[in-house]
Amino acid sequence: MSVGPLVVEITLVCCLAAYLLHRFGNWRKQHLLVTLATFIAWYFSFMIIFVLPLDVSSTFYRQCLDENNQGISTSTISNASAITTTTAVLETTKKPNFTTPLVITTVNGTTETSSVKPTTTESRAVRAVGEVCEIPWSHVPVYVLPTLWRVVYWTSQVLTWLILPLMQSYPNAGDFIVWGKMKSALIENAIYLHSVKISSVIFHVNSATHAVLFQCW
Repeated sequence: MSVGPLVVEITLVCCLAAYLLHRFGNWRKQHLLVTLATFIAWYFSFMIIFVLPLDVSSTFYRQCLDENNQGISTSTISNASAITTTTAVLETTKKPNFTTPLVITTVNGTTETSSVKPTTTESRAVRAVGEVCEIPWSHVPVYVLPTLWRVVYWTSQVLTWLILPLMQSYPNAGDFIVWGKMKSALIENAIYLHSVKISSVIFHVNSATHAVLFQCW
């Protein structure tokens, strides 16, 4: 497991976005906010393309672990006064070879967790999982990519529906003061967003109506 490939790809994408912005833009004449917003928009767009294969390989690896870890025993022991359920749970750490089994025991509603030494069969099963599921060279901890995707998603949403449309409408406004231009840009984009919302509602109602009529026929 290494974050090296992810760091290299993020750095390369940053350099690519900066080069394209320098090639097709004019940093000396355009406003700093325009340059920054355009750079972030291009940077995150390219990041989706380059980082997605790493996410796919990590997902396939986790699916392989889940499929091969099923079947680690679940046994039920019945007693006259209590029902004890013992489940051997494998806590898969960063590497499958370092797997720690736990025993969760429930007696009359009371749950106890204790560590046990893995048996020979369990150790062989863990080693077999490690042999079947090969760790990708670009594998990263589970929480890294979801956090990255959340940042990319919400930043892109804010840029797409708020910041970039305002920056496009601001120069075209006919007012002579900054606040007047901002007000005109906000009104123009509010009309646009409400139009999109109304069109979306009409489309969904139309689709639902056609689906109901099709089922009736």
